[in-house]
Amino acid sequence: MKASFYFPILLIALIFSSCTKDEIRVSNRDRNMRLQEVHEIVSDVEDLIEDLDNVSGDEIDSNTNYCGSYMIEYTPSIKKVTFRFGRNGCQTSDGKKLKGTMILLYQLNTTLNYVKMIDVSFVNFSINNIKVEGFEKRNLLPGAIPELHTTTDVRIIWEDNTDAIYDGEKVSKKVAGANTNNPNDDEYLVTGDLELKLRNNDEFDVLVINPLKRKRTCEIYVSGKLKITSENEEDAFLDYGDGNCDNQAIYTNPDGTIETITVEENIL
Repeated sequence: MKASFYFPILLIALIFSSCTKDEIRVSNRDRNMRLQEVHEIVSDVEDLIEDLDNVSGDEIDSNTNYCGSYMIEYTPSIKKVTFRFGRNGCQTSDGKKLKGTMILLYQLNTTLNYVKMIDVSFVNFSINNIKVEGFEKRNLLPGAIPELHTTTDVRIIWEDNTDAIYDGEKVSKKVAGANTNNPNDDEYLVTGDLELKLRNNDEFDVLVINPLKRKRTCEIYVSGKLKITSENEEDAFLDYGDGNCDNQAIYTNPDGTIETITVEENIL
């Protein structure tokens, strides 16, 4: 899973009616920056988990960014992979400095021979000296419509001791392409919710109210609808459209006004 998610494009609506125009610009710019920095860290962690999963499964390719060392331990139903990046850190091929330890704990279904759950934990872990605490859990439910359940609860701590909280759950169902060898025909329906606290103490809740459709060939969701709630404001809504692969979405502001916006990245 690659959990790119954030929405600087939504900040035009996240304002208080008592603010002056100058205060609104400063508020939006600050929120935008805080959202972007959380997005970058969570995306880096998600990408790293993908890379470490590939490394532990001997599926290293030219796109894998990895440094450090790892150790694998087995029991009949558990595979534990401990990745150590060192007290002084190591640098990946794309320039990120990793420190500390990440542990991937695989729970195996020995009867059906598949990984049914991965628990990811962090021990004194940081990316570019930004600490990450918490966990991620991925649970695979195979079947006619495979489902991947992902729970992420992390705290991000900067060098000045300010922090942000990312707490979300997501279910991704593969509704097309499961029976073919062509990844380009894969389609997914995504549901879930997300709670955010930024390091300026802004808080947001994001809830999927109509399932989001993702196509392998399109970076942005092609349909589905989100409700976005922030403190002291009415709800806002983001509608990804009717199934076309484009970067346009309909945003309903808390005051009820509607506009077409350009989406740069997915929220969940």
